[in-house]
Amino acid sequence: MNATQIEQDAYAVTIDPETVEYRLETTVLTAGELPSTAIFVYTISKEDLSKDLFSRVANVSDLENLSVDRAAAVAAKGTEYLRSYNQIQYADLEIAKQAKGMLTSRINSLINTWVTFRDDFQKYNNQHQYFPTVDPDYETQLKKNYATAKAERIRLESQVTTQEAVVAAAKAESDTAQQIVQIYQVEYDFCGKALDTDFNYYVNLVTTEGTAAGAYRIGPLNSEFQAFAAAANANLVSWKNTKIARDQTVSTESTKLYQYEAQLAEAQNAEDAALAAIKQVCPNFNPSSV
Repeated sequence: MNATQIEQDAYAVTIDPETVEYRLETTVLTAGELPSTAIFVYTISKEDLSKDLFSRVANVSDLENLSVDRAAAVAAKGTEYLRSYNQIQYADLEIAKQAKGMLTSRINSLINTWVTFRDDFQKYNNQHQYFPTVDPDYETQLKKNYATAKAERIRLESQVTTQEAVVAAAKAESDTAQQIVQIYQVEYDFCGKALDTDFNYYVNLVTTEGTAAGAYRIGPLNSEFQAFAAAANANLVSWKNTKIARDQTVSTESTKLYQYEAQLAEAQNAEDAALAAIKQVCPNFNPSSV
C-alpha cells in the first residue's frame, strides 16, 4: 500500500496578555492510496475564502462527490469543497492535544476505509456478472478431486506396467523350466529304454553306421549307469517341481495384474467423472493445469 504523507505544525499564539490560542496546521503532502491530497471538507463562506470554515475530515462519499476546486464548487452552487491544508484553533491546551490525536486517527481511518471501499466494494462496478455463481471453495474442491483422481489413475497405470513386466518375467522363467523338463524327460526315457531289467545291461548304443558302440553288462559299469539313471530321474522330478512352482508364480502374478487392471479401469472412470463435474462449473478448465 502506498503511504499517505502528512505534515503537522502545532504551536501557540498570544492573542492578548490574557489569551493564548493553540493552533494545529495539517498539510497532506502525498495522496498515497487516496484519490487526491484534498481530504479536508470546508464549508463555503458567502464572503470570501478566508471565511471558509473547516467542517470535517472527508468520508468516502466526500472524496467521490465534492470538488477539490473552490471556484468550481461555487459555480456548481455547491456548499462544500475539499482542501489539502487545514488549520484549527483551540483555546484550551488539553482540548487541542486531544483534537490533534483525533485528527490523525480520522485521517488514518479514512485511508483504510477508502482502500476497502475501492478494492472490495467497488471492485465489480460496470462489470457483467453471471448467476448462479460458483462458490470458490466448491470450485477448488472439484479441482482437488480431479487432481486426486488423475494422480491415482497415473499411479495405477505405472503399477499395471510394472506388473506386466513381472508377469512376462515369470512366464519366461516358466518356459525355461519347461524346456529343461523336456530335456530331462528325454534323458529319463532313454535310461528307461536302455536298461534291461532282466539281464541288467546297457544295450543298443548304435552309431550312425549301425555298428554296436558297446555293451555294458553287469559289472563295474552297471553301478555307474544306475547312478546316471537315478540322477536323470532326480533331475526330472526336481525340474517338474520347479515348473509347478513357476507356473504358480505366473498364476499369482497374473491374478495381481488382473486386479490392477480392474482398479485402473475404475480409476479412469473416476477421473472421467471428476473431470465432468468440474467442466459443469468451469467449462474452460484445462486438465493439464493440475
